[in-house]
Amino acid sequence: MKKLSFLSLIFVLFLCTACPYESKVAVGEAIAVDESLIGKWKADANLQDFVEIRKADGKNYVIVENTHNKNDNSFSQREYAAFFAEVEGTKYLNVKVTKSDQKGLTPKGFFLYKFEKTGEGFKIAAVTENIKESFTSSADLKGFISKNQNLSFFFEKEVSYKKN
Repeated sequence: MKKLSFLSLIFVLFLCTACPYESKVAVGEAIAVDESLIGKWKADANLQDFVEIRKADGKNYVIVENTHNKNDNSFSQREYAAFFAEVEGTKYLNVKVTKSDQKGLTPKGFFLYKFEKTGEGFKIAAVTENIKESFTSSADLKGFISKNQNLSFFFEKEVSYKKN
């Protein structure tokens, strides 16, 4: 059985229809890079778009989102810095835009995604954009997530990924 990767969660995050919650602070401290996540990943729902996950250092990744343009058969790219942190045993992907495409997406904070390995890959679910609270410390954000992560409305629709 193929080893599933944590970075696949990142790819799902980008293909979700709704924007995820954006936080000024990360969920917590970065954990070590999972080498099995390095490579190209495709979401089950979209066969053209893909993400490339690269190792930046021992705890961080560079993710390049490649979005297919049907009009001219080209790809636009958006680059992210990302890392995983844990809240009570659940992994969360913390993602920050570092290089935007022509659409101009340049948020200042972190997008947050819940990550889970599956039998065939992994799935990610963005923390809902409907959260109105803002946090000035990672400890406060982590406490909020810990308290609410088991509520059904806390996440957007899950997206599944497989290695390309």
